[in-house]
Amino acid sequence: MIENKDKKQWIAIENWIYAVIRPNQLLLYNTRTGQYMISQESEHVSIVAKMHEKKNLGVILFEEDWFENQKILSFIEEAVEKNIFTLEDYREDGLKPIRLMPVLNIQKDVERMKRNPDRSAGESSLSYLTELSLYVNDSCPLHCKHCGQLNKQFMCCGRDKDDFSLDAGVLAKIAAQIKYAPIMKLNILGGDIFSYPLLDKIPEIFSDKKEQLHFWSHYKNFQAPNFDAVWEIVVDLPVDEQVLSYCVSESIKQKTQYNYHFIIQNEEEVNLVEKIINKLDIQTFEMHPCYSGENIDFFESCIFLNKEDIFGDTISQRRIFCNQALNSNFFGSLTVFSNGDVAAQVNVPVLGNISTDSLLELITRELEQNTAWRKVRNVPPCNDCLFQYLCPPVSSYEAVFKRENLCALY
Repeated sequence: MIENKDKKQWIAIENWIYAVIRPNQLLLYNTRTGQYMISQESEHVSIVAKMHEKKNLGVILFEEDWFENQKILSFIEEAVEKNIFTLEDYREDGLKPIRLMPVLNIQKDVERMKRNPDRSAGESSLSYLTELSLYVNDSCPLHCKHCGQLNKQFMCCGRDKDDFSLDAGVLAKIAAQIKYAPIMKLNILGGDIFSYPLLDKIPEIFSDKKEQLHFWSHYKNFQAPNFDAVWEIVVDLPVDEQVLSYCVSESIKQKTQYNYHFIIQNEEEVNLVEKIINKLDIQTFEMHPCYSGENIDFFESCIFLNKEDIFGDTISQRRIFCNQALNSNFFGSLTVFSNGDVAAQVNVPVLGNISTDSLLELITRELEQNTAWRKVRNVPPCNDCLFQYLCPPVSSYEAVFKRENLCALY
C-alpha cells in the first residue's frame, strides 16, 4: 500500500512497458511477463500520457492529491505490483531519475528513403529475399473440390486453366540471381509437379540452394522421387488411406523429411485427421483451416481471435515493433507463377514478370508499392483498437474474407 504522504516520490514507467494511449482508453502491457492493465479512466490516461511527454522521460512526481483519490491509488498500486510502474525516493540534491523509452527507429525505412533523393528503397534489397515460391506448371489430373481457393489461403498446390510452365532458361536465370540471397526456403509447386519434365533437374539447377528446396505435391499425385529433398504433402478430405500410406512408407524408405498438410473445414474433420495421424504414425504435420464460403461458424468459433487468444502468450517488445513496421507473414517472400508473373503473395497485384524484370527490380518495386510486405494493422477497425500491434499480422485469410480483421472484438 502507498501510505507515506509526507515522503516525496517519483513514479516511473518501466522501459519494457508497451503503452497505448487513446483519448479515453489506455493499455499498459509488460513485454517481459505478459501482464497488462486496461483502463478507461481519464485520470489514468492523463498520468501515463504525462510520463510519455519528452520533457518527463518516463518519470513524474507522485502528486499529493492522489492520496485522496482511491481510483488513482488503486491504479498505481496494481501497476507497481505488475512491474509496470516503480516508485523512487526523491533525492535531496533534486536529481531526477529517467527512463530511456524504446522507440521504433528503422535506419532503412522505405518511406524515409523515398523522401531522400540520394537514397533508394532498393538498397541491399536482395538481402531481404528469404523465401521464394515457384509454380513450375499448371496442369493437374485431379479435380479437388476447392482447388483454386486453397493456395489463396495458405501455401498449397493449385491448377490453372492455362497450361503454362517455367522453362529451363527461366529456372537458370532465377538460380543465378538468388545465388547470394539469404534464401531460407525455396518452394517448388505446381499443379502436379510430377508431370513437369524438368522436375529431376531442379536439384541440379538450384545446387547452391539444394538444402533449402521444398517440393510440394498433393498426396494423390505423389510418386517416389529420384532425389533426396524435403517433401510437403498436401492432404484434403476425405482421405484415401491406402494412397496416403504409400507416401508414409516412401518417407520411411528414403529417410528424408516429409511434412503433411491436412486441409480441414470443421471440427469433425479435425478429429478425423487426428485419428489418421495416429493410425499412420505421421510425425510432422500441420492442419490448415480452409474457408469454403459455407463454414463461417467454424472460423468464428475456432479461428477468429478474442482477447484471451491475444494475451495467451507473452509478446516481446521486438515483436510489437515488428508488427508496427512490416508483415512477418509476407515480408521477404516472392511467388513466381508458371507464366513468369511475380507477386509478393498470391492475393496481391503482380509486380512484373521474371522474363523481363530482375528479382532485384521486383523486390525494389514491392518495397516502394507495398502490396504485401509492409501491410500492417493501420486501417479501420484495427487502427482504433488497443490491441492493434499485439495481434498477429494480416494474413491471406483477411484477403479471402475481404475484411481487415479476423477477431471477435470488432
